[in-house]
Amino acid sequence: MKSKKFIESWREKREKGKKHYVLRYGILGFGVGLTCLFTIFEIILNASMSSGYLVPRILILPVIGIFLFSYRWESLEIKYAKLISQNRKGN
Repeated sequence: MKSKKFIESWREKREKGKKHYVLRYGILGFGVGLTCLFTIFEIILNASMSSGYLVPRILILPVIGIFLFSYRWESLEIKYAKLISQNRKGN
């Protein structure tokens, strides 16, 4: 049951393409999301925000997100291919 749900979900995501996936989940979700979260924590804990930390966050975290979610894309493509192959053999 989980495999069918995954196949349907991944099929929709892969139709939009790898660039869209990496942009949405890697850059926006991971990179920008963590940048905002870390900056909020910094403001709460220090009662101020240091641009010395903000600029590296803005630059580094999205790049890390690109690498992580590019790798994740490839991993999920392999999983998808295996499940599709298993389903064809089972039918």
